[in-house]
Amino acid sequence: METRLKRLLALSLLGIFVLLFLSKTLEPPISTISSLNTSDIGTSIKLVGTISAIREYENSAFHIFTITDSTGKIKAITNAQDSLKTIIKNGTNYEVTGKIEEYNKTLEINVNKIKNVD
Repeated sequence: METRLKRLLALSLLGIFVLLFLSKTLEPPISTISSLNTSDIGTSIKLVGTISAIREYENSAFHIFTITDSTGKIKAITNAQDSLKTIIKNGTNYEVTGKIEEYNKTLEINVNKIKNVD
C-alpha cells in the first residue's frame, strides 16, 4: 500500500511539472484585431502589427501604444521595467502577446511580451 501511494505521489508531481512547463512554453495562436470581442476578455492572445502612437509617462514604467494590423487598431498597455523607447519604434512590426482587457468600454491588450518581427 505504501509503495502505491509513493508511486501516485510521484506521478502527481510529474503531472504538475509537465503542466507548469507547458504553461510557460505554449503560446496562443495569432489573432487579428477585428476578430477580438468582449468574449475574449481575460484570454491570452497574440497579434502581429505595426506600432504607432507611443505614449510614455514620466517617472513611471507605464506605456500606452497603438497596434495596427490590416483589420484594425487597438491600444496596448505595458508596465515595462526598462524604457520602451529603445525597444519599440513607430512604424515597425512587432509580435505582441498579452491579455485582452476592457477599459472605458474599449478593448485593449495588457502586454506580457513584445518581439520585433522586421
